[in-house]
Order: sequence, then structure tokens, then C-alpha cells
Amino acid sequence: MKNWKIFFFKILFFLKARVVFISFLFSLFSALLILFKLLNLNGIIGTNNIPFLNFLFNSLVLLSSIYYILFIPSYPIFFIIFKKKSFTILEKLSFTLIINLSYYILLGYISFFIINKITGIFIYYFTTIVFFSIFSYIIIAEIKTRRYKLFGSYKSLLPIDFIGKDFSILKLIKSKIHLNCVLLIIFLILNCILNVVRFDFFYGTDPWLHITIIKMISEMNILPLNEYYGSLGFHIFSSIFHFFSGLDVILIPKYFTFYTILLSALVFYNLLVKIFKNKNLALFGVFILEFSYVGFNYMMYQYWPSSLALIQGLFIFYLFYSRIITLVQLNRPTRNILFKDILFYYSLIIIVFISATLTHSLTTILLLISFMWIYFIYFIKDIKRGIDFILLSILSIVFIILYNFGFGSEHFWFLNKIVTYWKEFVFLACILVLPLSLLIWRIKKSIIFTNGRYEATIIGEKSNIYKKIEDKFIIPISIIIVIIIVTMFIIGNLFLFKLILTTIFVVIELFFIIIFGIWGLILFQKKPKGKVLLIWGLILMLMLIVVLIFDMIFPSQMYFVRIFYMSSPIIAIGYGAYIHKLIRIDKIRRKRIKLFFIVFITFSLFSSYIHEFFTINDVSLKQQEVSGIKWYSENNYKKSVIITEFGFNYIFIFYDYPYDNNTRELQCNEIHYFLRHELNLFPPDNHFNETGFNILQELKNKYDSDVYITLDNKYYLVIGWEVYGHLTNEEIERYYSLSYLNKIYSAKNEYGQENPLYWVI
Repeated sequence: MKNWKIFFFKILFFLKARVVFISFLFSLFSALLILFKLLNLNGIIGTNNIPFLNFLFNSLVLLSSIYYILFIPSYPIFFIIFKKKSFTILEKLSFTLIINLSYYILLGYISFFIINKITGIFIYYFTTIVFFSIFSYIIIAEIKTRRYKLFGSYKSLLPIDFIGKDFSILKLIKSKIHLNCVLLIIFLILNCILNVVRFDFFYGTDPWLHITIIKMISEMNILPLNEYYGSLGFHIFSSIFHFFSGLDVILIPKYFTFYTILLSALVFYNLLVKIFKNKNLALFGVFILEFSYVGFNYMMYQYWPSSLALIQGLFIFYLFYSRIITLVQLNRPTRNILFKDILFYYSLIIIVFISATLTHSLTTILLLISFMWIYFIYFIKDIKRGIDFILLSILSIVFIILYNFGFGSEHFWFLNKIVTYWKEFVFLACILVLPLSLLIWRIKKSIIFTNGRYEATIIGEKSNIYKKIEDKFIIPISIIIVIIIVTMFIIGNLFLFKLILTTIFVVIELFFIIIFGIWGLILFQKKPKGKVLLIWGLILMLMLIVVLIFDMIFPSQMYFVRIFYMSSPIIAIGYGAYIHKLIRIDKIRRKRIKLFFIVFITFSLFSSYIHEFFTINDVSLKQQEVSGIKWYSENNYKKSVIITEFGFNYIFIFYDYPYDNNTRELQCNEIHYFLRHELNLFPPDNHFNETGFNILQELKNKYDSDVYITLDNKYYLVIGWEVYGHLTNEEIERYYSLSYLNKIYSAKNEYGQENPLYWVI
């Protein structure tokens, strides 16, 4: 028995020693399977007619595609070429995944501009050549240096006490893998599964536009630069996965959460470890970010380009932060410290930044501006410590160049508002110059490169004011404010609001996370590396205020909410900083502290998921809602006037767009006359103008085409500050008796809810 145990252990250590070589073989196997799929070998040899063999082949191709896109071609760079760099396995893994994402986005654009089309074959061959070129370089380098990493001896990896009685494979696994890490991964996977099963299709209506563009790329082999403002990195990446795996494009948004949620968690975990040097605290921070109602999870489970851009932006901040923590030490950085691995970091940052801009330019530039302000303050404090401001300035120039070429330029529609009201904005800017300058001067003055202030502050030996504020104000006032919020909600809901009860739960959750997040940043800024985080938080807060003012003046897009979602990582970092403070002063062991966090986390989990359970019908499309549009597409062959709620036009586009090369110049919104939602023609009383003339029949004459209108009792509107419009039961019943409308299709769910399609007679 002992001999078998030793033999089994030797096999495990042999596999560990050969993991790079095995991964190369697996890469080769995956590449061959994808090639067979691209060449339709399954159909040529006839195995697609045999259900079991067809299922087996497609399953293997799907797994191979996932592996190929995640790891090839860049994993040899970080796991072999730069193996000796002081990065953990998880850091190298995040490098590989993010660079691969950026690589495929850039390759898609390069492919289109070189050969004027995007095909799976071109992407596959180019990537495979790059991958084997990297491995060829590695093999040649090993032969020259006689340092063999691919074929090294596995015996050197055996533990010293391997033959001893105390050796246990279980102990070895426990020493390498933390239980908390396993539990977090299980939670994240369950979160992904939840977002798969709770939607008939996927969240919201925006994904219908995105999968339309993906279908245009995959079937027409073009890059429709006129769609989605020319920022098509998100669509290119998804299209390549479709090319390789053959997965139906309508299923991609449903399962894309496994990518965004897990990848964002990995990037954020590495950042938290860099900040706190505490793995358990980093795991807790990821847990808070990925489930709480601060908005990050909301971004990750939606099939949005901004989700990928946010992950890429967070990764860029991680790279900058990895550099700046070595530059803000007590001693001024030397030339060697300044330029250590600078080419490595800068190369990654530039690649990721360009691809992020081509994915979602607005999200990318907002994050870039926030980074620039951080480094601008350090630059004027000490040029050496803020030297990365030069790179950020170069990135801003790159962004302007891409903007002038039209990539993502239409994301900045609000600039027209600024041009129109330029005098008012100039006046506002002049007013803000002085306070903003004073704020920058105050922050600059508060930056001190020293050690020991943090410990002295949190225990009350130095700057005792912080401890007094927390003990006498933060906690008591927080409880009082929560009581006031609950009281106002109850009274307001009786007379004015019509909010569901779970709304107050998420408001309380948000309040506590934000208040402790802000306080945690204020305390942690006593560390030189914590000051960077506080400055980032202040800049994002100022951006929130500015955007809120803009939204109040020009209510339409609710950019305030978007900035808030982008700010969620720094809020979670601040919350983690407060926990870090409790750990350092050993208060976390107190029973009442433990009880508070157990109760709060339980309450937060309950409030977040229960609230989403009750609001899910407002944002998820049901089969009967889509079936009417699909039926219309199958039975209509001409351009018509479509009156539908905001976002539903994307579903019409997906099913009705002619995906062939004869329509390369046809834009999505040109296939029908989609009327803007501001008209709000759903209430029957709005069908007539002031003179009593029927607007719907007038539209029929104006466009010389049929007019159709969809109906839902609660519809997405987005007019000013209004998000939803409502039809009463009486208004819905009136539709049955309107002489100028004919109900041509209707679908009901098991609860009797109807989604009809009307034709204007």
C-alpha cells in the first residue's frame, strides 16, 4: 500500500514538473480541434449525423475554444519567459487573461484594416503562428542557455519529507489552497449560475443590439464601424469565441457572466493583496464587491462593453499601483527603482488601454482622467514619485487620436450640450477654479512620505481626533441616519412613493458600506500607499458631483449612476481598509464586532438578492415578449413604422436585419422607422394631438408604410428622470375597443400576462 501511495505521489509531482509541457500538448490538441471545427470536418466525415459523436465533438470544441481564447497565445510569456519575475501565479494568470482579451480585440481591428474582413480562419492561423513563434523562441533560448524549464527534472520538486511518515498529500494541498479561497470560488460560480437560470434570455435589452453586431461580424465577416460608435472590441472578442466554438450568438450573453464575474474577481483580488498584504482580507473584499448593491456585480452580469472596459481599467490601475507603492516609500526613489521593469509595465498598460478604448471609450477616458489627477498631484509634489504622469499624458494623446478617427466618438454626445451652453460652462469653470486649486494644494500638502503614522493613528497615540470621531460620531450618527431613512421611507411610501419594501433594505446596505468605506479610506491614507487610494476616491467623488449636476440640467442618460458603478471598487477597498484597521488593533476578535459583521453581511446578502428577485421582471425579457417580435419578423418583409418601448427596437433589428454582404452599408436602425421613445404613444389618450387628429394614422400616411405598436403594462421609457411608464388596467382594456387598431399577435404567460402586437388600420 505504501509503495502504491509513493508511486501515486511521484506521478503528481511529475505532472507538476511537466505542467508547461503538458499545457503545450493540450494547446496543440485544442488548436487541432478548433481547426477541425473551422474546416467543418465534423460535417465532412458525417459524424454530425450521429447524435452522441456530434455532441462529444461540439463539447470538446467548446472546451478547447474556452482554453484557447483564455490562454493562447500569451501564457508562455508570463509563465515561462517572465517566470522569475516576482509575481504570484494568480497575478500571472490575470496578466494572461487580460492581455489575451486585449490581443484579440486589437487583432480584430488589424485583421479588418489589412484584409478588409474578419474571419475565424485568419484569427486562428495568425494566433497559432504567434503562439508557436513564442514557443520556438523559448526552446531556442533554452538550448542556448542550457537551462531547461520545459524538460527539467521533476525530482527537484519533491518535498524534503516525501519519504517520511509525516508527509501527506492533503497537508500539501491545504498549504497551497486556502479553504476561504475555495468557498469564494464556489460562491462566485453559484452567482454565475444564478444569472444564467434567472433569465429566459439575459438581462435587459441592450444585448440584442450587441449580438446583432456579433452576427453581422460572424456572418458578413465585416467590422460595422458605423454601429455602436465604432467601439467594437467587445463584439470582436465575442465573435471570435463564436468563430471557434460555434456557440449560437444568442447564448453568448447568457454565459458571458462566467467570464466577467470570475475575471473581475481575480483582478480585484490581486489589487487587494497588493494593498493589504492579507489574503483573507482580499477574499473578503472580493466577496463584498461581487454581491453587494454598490453596483459592480450589476455591471458584471450585464452583457455590456462597459463591463470589459471597467475590468481592463481596474487592471491598468493595478499596474500603476504596483509601481507607485515602490515610489512613495520613505526614501526618494533612485534611478534603478524608477526604471525597474518599466518597459514591462508600460507595454502592458499601453496594450490594455488601447483595447479598452476600442471597447468602451467613455468608461476608459473617465478612468484615465481619474488616474491622471492622482499622478498629477504626485507629479507636482515630486517629479520622481509622479513620473508615471508622463505615460498617462501620452495615453490621453493616444485617446484623442483614436477619438479624431471616430472610434467611440459618439459616446460623447453630451459635448454638444457643452458647446451649446459654453458660456454657462465657462462661467461655472471659473467659479470652480479657485476651490479646486485649493483642494489640490491641500491634498499635495497632506502627502507625507513617512512610516508609523497609520499605527499611531488607529490606536489613538497620534491624531487622537480620528479615534474620537469614530467612537462618538461615525457609529452613533450612522445608526441615527438609518432610523431617519427608514422613517422617511415609510412616510414617503404612504403618500408619495410606490417603492417595494426591499428598496429600503438595499439603501441601508449601501449606506453602511459607503460610510465605512469612506472612513476606511480616511484612516488608511495615513499610510503612504493609502494616500493614493484616498485621492482616487476624492476624484471619483468630485466626478460624481459634476455628473450629477449635468444630469440635473440635462436629464436623460443618468451618467451619475454609471460613475457610481465605476466607483464601486474604491468603495469596497475603503470598506476593506476599515476591516484592516480592526484587524491591526485586534478588535476584530471581539464578540460584538464579529456579531455586527455577521449580522450585516447576512442582511446585505438577503437585501441584495431579495431585491433583485422582486425587480427581476422589470429588466428581464420573457419568451412571450420576444415571440411576438420574432413572429413579426417571420411574416413581414417590408420596412415599417415600429412604435415600441426603449430597447425593444434592438430585438426587431436582431431578427429582421438582412445578414448578407449586399447590405454592408445598411445600418441597424435603418431597417425600420423606429420612433423615439420620447413620444410615449402607449397611453390611448396620447394617440390624438391637440386638434383631435389621430397621430398613429397620420404616421401611416407620412411614411407610406404600415404602423405597428407593441404593448406592455409597464414599459421602459427613460424620459428625463422617468425610467418606466405605466398603463392602467383600464387603458389596456381600451385597446380592445379602439377601431383604428387591430391585434394581430398576442402571447400570454402562465400568469395571464399578455404582450400583444397591434397593427394600425
